[in-house]
Amino acid sequence: MPERMSPSFAATNMTWNNIFDLSHIGVYGHSFGGGAAAMMCHLDDRVIAGLALDGYFQGDVVTQEFDKPFLMMLAEGHFDQDNASQALWEKITGGAYRAEVTGSTHYGYTDVGILLTHLTPLLSRKTVGFGTIAPKRLIEITNAYEQAFFGIHLQGKNLDSILNLSDLYEEVYFEYKP
Repeated sequence: MPERMSPSFAATNMTWNNIFDLSHIGVYGHSFGGGAAAMMCHLDDRVIAGLALDGYFQGDVVTQEFDKPFLMMLAEGHFDQDNASQALWEKITGGAYRAEVTGSTHYGYTDVGILLTHLTPLLSRKTVGFGTIAPKRLIEITNAYEQAFFGIHLQGKNLDSILNLSDLYEEVYFEYKP
């Protein structure tokens, strides 16, 4: 049993080790959850790769070398305005990926943008802080990059699966640093 697993979790009838490979984990999160995903990559050897959706980073991940693959999916302009994201980019030595989506905002990476199109269809997305990109399009882009990234690092798929996505999504600025 991994040392971080609670006794109540371990005591359930299911044998978790037969269902999940707890030595081969990918993590992701949005905002501070993206920062937490980076920290998990930094601290836990079981975590193979991580991804942040417009994450906020602090602590050791921006000051110490970071040797695991990590994808930062960022709102338009976030990278240029955020010293912590730039510092993390420089510290990643295990494969750094950056995708910045034109027209996206921080909250565009949540499901609220989709909900607002149904609840308040007459309000402009930009007015309520969700950018100019259509929510369904941002979800499509996010899903494609997430699946390609984790496919490479958790399933052994070819690196071209993410490098070629820019051909499909012209609104994405993509950079890869091996």
